[in-house]
This record gives sequence, C-alpha cells and structure tokens, in this order.
Amino acid sequence: IGIDIERVRSIRDPIRIARRVLPHDVAARLTQIPSTQLRHAFFTQWTRFESTQKSAGSGVFEEPIDAELTRIHDFCPLDGFIACVAVSTRDDLTFRYFDYQES
Repeated sequence: IGIDIERVRSIRDPIRIARRVLPHDVAARLTQIPSTQLRHAFFTQWTRFESTQKSAGSGVFEEPIDAELTRIHDFCPLDGFIACVAVSTRDDLTFRYFDYQES
C-alpha cells in the first residue's frame, strides 16, 4: 500500500517537473490542461504517481510501476489538500473514507 498527501500550492513550471518525473503520457496530458486547472491536475497526477510507486516500494525517480497492477483512490482529506492511496493488486477494491471529527 502507498499513500501520498500534498498541499495544493503554487509551484514554478509544473509541466517541467511533470516531464522530468511523471510517465510521458501523463506529462503529455497535463500540457493540454487549461492554466486555471493545471495546479489541481498536476497535484492529482503527482499523488497518483507517488502513491503507486510507494505501493511497490519504489521512488519517483525509479521505473514507473505498471498502473494495471495497482488500484488507486483519490480523496481530499482537508480543504487545499489532495491525497491518493494505492494498493498493489489486480483485485477490485472498495475504498471508504471516514471524516472523523472529534466532538
């Protein structure tokens, strides 16, 4: 299992970072995203990639893991954050997220 949580923040040149780290097809798709949506799209793809890599014990600069071997679930743990959990399996999974708030 792998998880990544990122604060959606301003970064300089997300396309350059995507081309350096993310799989080529993902980086190419990001170039088609309108600039008003690019920051959110970049962090969504980043958390997907990093959590998938982590689920196999790999880092972001290692060979990309075959996405067909992984099940992912995106979620928003808090306003301004994006998260993704990845599980290395071919099985269908159901993810449930509970927003526990102390009374």
